[in-house]
Amino acid sequence: MAKGKSIFCAWYCKECNKMNYTSKYIKSAEGNITKKTKFCSKCKKRTEHGKKDIKKSN
Repeated sequence: MAKGKSIFCAWYCKECNKMNYTSKYIKSAEGNITKKTKFCSKCKKRTEHGKKDIKKSN
């Protein structure tokens, strides 16, 4: 049984604003994670990435 509805989100670089990653999470289980350190292919280094919820069709 599903515990909650999954939401897709996009992770974008805060330095160059390029969307690099997409992921799926359950809002109630993940909490308020709004930033992560990830590798940016445009900046060629690890930078802080912000999260933006997106609508993805199946």
